[in-house]
Formats: sequence, C-alpha cells, structure tokens
Amino acid sequence: MKTYLKYLDENSAEHKHTRSIHDELDRIAGRCEEELLISPTQLNELKERLDNKFECFKEQRKLMWHGQVKKVSPRRHADIAQRYMILFSDCILVCSEESGRKLEIKRELSMRGITIDVVQTGRPFTVPSSDPQANPTTYYQFRVNAVEKSYEFLVEKESERELWVKKIRQVTDDYNNRNQATEMRHSIRQQLEEPQPGTRAPIWVNDVDVSRCQNCNNRFRTTIILSRRHHCRCCGRCVCGSCSTKKLTLEYCKTEADVRVCDTCYTSFTGHPLAKNSSIWPKTTRHVDQTILFGDFRSVSSGTLVWIALQEDFQLHVFGAKLDEAEDYCIILSDLLDLQFEAETRKFELKETTKNHSFAIDSNHQITYPKSDFIDEQLKTTDSKLTFYANLWHEAMQLARSTTLPDWYIRKRDSTDSGVSNVG
Repeated sequence: MKTYLKYLDENSAEHKHTRSIHDELDRIAGRCEEELLISPTQLNELKERLDNKFECFKEQRKLMWHGQVKKVSPRRHADIAQRYMILFSDCILVCSEESGRKLEIKRELSMRGITIDVVQTGRPFTVPSSDPQANPTTYYQFRVNAVEKSYEFLVEKESERELWVKKIRQVTDDYNNRNQATEMRHSIRQQLEEPQPGTRAPIWVNDVDVSRCQNCNNRFRTTIILSRRHHCRCCGRCVCGSCSTKKLTLEYCKTEADVRVCDTCYTSFTGHPLAKNSSIWPKTTRHVDQTILFGDFRSVSSGTLVWIALQEDFQLHVFGAKLDEAEDYCIILSDLLDLQFEAETRKFELKETTKNHSFAIDSNHQITYPKSDFIDEQLKTTDSKLTFYANLWHEAMQLARSTTLPDWYIRKRDSTDSGVSNVG
C-alpha cells in the first residue's frame, strides 16, 4: 500500500482515501502487536525467565508492558548498563539479563507515589563509540522516581520513550484510581505535613556535574589517587568521605542496613552538629539570584569544559562543573586590557595584565538566564540560537566592563519574577 501511495497525486481523493485506510491498518497492527506483547503466553515466558522467583499470577496484577532499556549510572553518564524492565499493574521490575535469557530482579518498585519524567537536557543523550571513526550513539532519556529508588533509563528511539512514559503514566493513574481513598488520605496528609527527608529515594547528583564536594566545597582530587566520591542516601548530593562519615536508618530503605548520609542530613535528623572547621573551606561564590548569564564553555588552551557565571559584581566566575558553588578562579571584567570576540568561531579572548584567557562556545552550548520577555521575543525571530547566545554573552561582557547591567536584566530583589531559566 505504501508503494501504491507513492504513485498517487497527493491532492487526489484516491490518495486521501488510501492514506486513511493505511493509517487505520497501521493502528490495528500496532494494537495487535501490543496485545501479543502482553499476552498470557508472554506472561508465562516471563515467569520462566524470572525462574519462578516472582509471583506473576496474582489477583489484580496484570502484565502491562515489558522490554529492554539501558540504565544510566547515577555516578557517571558514560556508564550504561543493559536492563530489562517489566511493567505490571501494581509494580515495576528492573532486571538484568543473565545467560540463557534468564532475568535477575535487581529492584522491585511499587507504583505508590511513583513519578515519571522526560529528561530534557537541551540535546539528545549521546555516548561516544568505541570506534573513533563511528558516530556517537544517540539515546532518549526518561526518569522513573519511585519510593525505593530513582532510575534514569535510555532508549534508542524517541517513540520508544513516548511509549514507556505513556504506559507507566497510565498504570500509575489506574493504580491511584483503584486506591483512591487511601491515596487521597495520603495526599492530604502530605499537604498538611512537611515533607520528611528519607521517606523516598533521592535522585543522585551525577559525578560529572560536580568537581567539588557539595558540603565543604573542597575539590575532589583528580590525580593518580582519586578522592572517593559518595552520595548521600537522603538528599542525593555528591560529597567527600570527610563529609559523609555517619550512617542512619531511613524510612524508604529501613529493611536494609544503615546507609551513608552527609553531615548536613545527619545534623538535620539528629540535631547534633558535627565539629568541623568550616572557616578553612572554600567560600561559596555561585549566587543564582545575582547571576546574569550562566553556561558552559570550552577552555581553548586545555580543551576542558568549564562553567562560567556572569554575576552582578561584573566578574566572570569560572567553575569546574555545572553544580559547583565554589569557583576555580574569577576574571574582573572592568580590569581587562582587551576583550576580543570572533563571531565565526564563537571564541572569546580576554586579556588581563598578567594572564590571557581563551574560551569558545561549542555547538551544544547550554545557557541559563533569568526569564526575560525581551530574549524570548528575540529568539522567535533569530535564524540561529547559537549565534544569538554567543552575541548575548559578548554584549553582556562588554557592558560589564563598564559596570553596566543589560537592559533586559532585572535584579531579583527589584522584581517578583520567579526566575524561570531557559536552556539552549
């Protein structure tokens, strides 16, 4: 039928009629494929693959969907593991595939309180190939956040992600409707009470987004002997060993042993502050409410990625990673001898008395700024967002050299604006 359509005039009645038949047959085939995937035969096969270690046949438990996904490591985005996810009407099984097609259950997630989000990073998730000549593999990301654990999954097609998100949301809605009275009481209790830390698994901060401990701001060593990074099981922040020496029993994993928590969460739970000499810690210099622009640049000299914040003090604060709060160094723009901008290569040359800096904006540039109607309107008419953002940085830097704020920027203390950010 597809071949037949190619030879028909797109504006003809015959083409319209044939296209409607084709689309209807396509929808029927899709529904048949879905029904086959969740048929009793498939359920029996999954039971065998699970080695009868899970009660697949249970009252009010139905197989809703299943298939292969990839799991992103909460520590490093480049670490990806193959997983097999099985969606039932009351839970989700996250499994690893063993030899002989057997499935080993890694985690069972209850449907109560589960949320699912499409992870939008401003660009598709890419993983470099082992073959330097081959293009990186592109994946589409979504997050399943359950009481027991938070997962980030990858699939190779955007349509696959849409299907998983749709199926899980449908099951969640059905589950909530079946347990409406209980969930309503739970929801009312949550609204009346302050959310209690440790009642559900946190989303872990990824290692690549920090180069410093999120508690003390000290840099993680990147020499031959790496300093160990730890994740607080209560808040999910990435902290050093010195700031995570304590353990607690948390509600969401109370059946397991005590888990590692950061000093901040330990003090919050116990009321006992830990003796630390915080006066020697690097000071926090990342002030979101005073930030004009924030984005990633490539250091031309080293080739490494840095994150730069242009703040109301008219300085460029250079950070080693996206979520760092203590800078590596800063550049006082009013003291610059010269500032050059190459529009074609999107390269900035900043000349100080004793040192020169060279930064470039790459094609996958990410930028955050306070919500601005002026910028939103400009973006609607621009041919290239990347060029627009590069010029935005250049103009803001030039104004900062004369200690002047951009006309579109409104100080937070002068505005009730929510400060919603845009990412390019």
